[in-house]
Amino acid sequence: MGDRLKGLLAGLLIGVAGTLLVGHFTGDHEELPERIAGELGCSDGADGIHPSTAARAHRYFGPSDGFSWFAVTHAERILGINGCDTFSPATSYLEFGDGIEMEHVLATLNNFGAVCLVSHAVFEGKVLNGRPLLEELCSAVDGELKVLGRSASAHQPNLDP
Repeated sequence: MGDRLKGLLAGLLIGVAGTLLVGHFTGDHEELPERIAGELGCSDGADGIHPSTAARAHRYFGPSDGFSWFAVTHAERILGINGCDTFSPATSYLEFGDGIEMEHVLATLNNFGAVCLVSHAVFEGKVLNGRPLLEELCSAVDGELKVLGRSASAHQPNLDP
């Protein structure tokens, strides 16, 4: 009976540790979109986050103004994030796995002019009421503004600010 109890206790501890680890890793993924939504005016963040599809992110701004097909098909998560107001600023957010080369993703996004890069996630500023708001939002979430040259080759982005 003692061995059974020890086994049960060990299994319980392993289960709790696993749950905490999963919560820690998924919490990191949820934190950034919630922070972006909060910065855009949502008091609780969650109301401004909406799942999106690859096709919608690719075509959102028109045939040549959305995210590249490469970016949307390699993203692990695509979200639309906006303030809680109907006519508030908004952005599209793509999150990538650690195995994706972000410089390659950025090289396919020249049509945006500038995007915010936060680790393996990127969001754009076309509907953020102008470049100053993108810069402010990017700074607020500890991101790095990447200025992409529209005339640069698709494989050689101009990443100088």
